[in-house]
Amino acid sequence: MTDAGAAGGGKGCSGEGEAAASHFLIDAVPESDRSSALDTCNAIKISRAAGAPSPPGDDAVRTLERVAVAYELAAIDQWPGPAAGGDGGENFRRTCAECFALIEACPIPADPVQMVGHVLRAVSYAYMGERREDARRYARETAPPPPADGADQPGGWERRLLFGIYGAVMLAVGEEGPEDLARASEAIAGLRRDQAGHERPYFESLEPAVQAAAAHRLVSLYHLAKCTYMVCEYMRNGSPADIEALLDYHFDKALRHIDAGAGSAELDTLIRIVRPMFTKMVGG
Repeated sequence: MTDAGAAGGGKGCSGEGEAAASHFLIDAVPESDRSSALDTCNAIKISRAAGAPSPPGDDAVRTLERVAVAYELAAIDQWPGPAAGGDGGENFRRTCAECFALIEACPIPADPVQMVGHVLRAVSYAYMGERREDARRYARETAPPPPADGADQPGGWERRLLFGIYGAVMLAVGEEGPEDLARASEAIAGLRRDQAGHERPYFESLEPAVQAAAAHRLVSLYHLAKCTYMVCEYMRNGSPADIEALLDYHFDKALRHIDAGAGSAELDTLIRIVRPMFTKMVGG
């Protein structure tokens, strides 16, 4: 993020002292808001490092979140498509790095589903911004543990799938050794074993009018779970050799079901943001 010297390229919120990201959506944010968000972001970093986090005021948080949204939209506007290859250029990398720094500073939502989306977006932008160690630290030290599965709540089996995938991804991103990857793989395998006992009761609890959309969301989540499992196994033992092609296949399938009528813009966005992180995790 930029400070008052936005046009000339100031120091980003990621703290690297390099030229700040540039994009018309970022430039549209008032300079005073960008400067305020930078101050809040840096103050939070300092207080956390000192071990005495001091929450900013409500106005500062709202400004921080507003600026973070602008950076995220700027990153998405520069997005490398599935067939584009590459990282979208140096400005894209800087945008993602600064987007991670801003999201990291923002309060983590209390709602479990929103929390999962917030954290997964944060680590994904860290990877795309070439901040893998920051992503690892965030996963280990900041990210909340997976929420209770909520199988007996509305949307229970969908929630359980999402929370299980989240837990496995956090283990893989923050891994300290092969045992973490083994735990992540087992978490996904456990979801597959539980599917038979939970999927049918879940559908029977739904009104017929919404069952088709729920089916598309579930299939998308199953493909995302498969991608998570493959990433963990590849990080453990280096196989399969065609991991990137397989990830493309399953991510394409997941997005196809979203487009077919899942009725969830949030899931669509999450899958698209996680996808390039997974590719980078296997060396792409």
